[in-house]
Amino acid sequence: GGGGSDSEDEDLPFACLICRKPFGKEPVVTLCGHFFDSACAIKRFGKTGKCFACGKGTNGVFNKSVPSRYPLSWV
Repeated sequence: GGGGSDSEDEDLPFACLICRKPFGKEPVVTLCGHFFDSACAIKRFGKTGKCFACGKGTNGVFNKSVPSRYPLSWV
């Protein structure tokens, strides 16, 4: 058996998967753990309830993400 350990990097990706631009002030995270600009996520949800990255249903839930690399004063 292979004993490899899967370590998931919880850091925010550097850019929105939808628009491919660096995140604005309010990145959001879906239930399935993918990060998008809030505007992109909402626009996407207007067309389809599925996550742009993996196709899972988002249920319209976009949680505000507070990435650790940003100072709290920015939030």
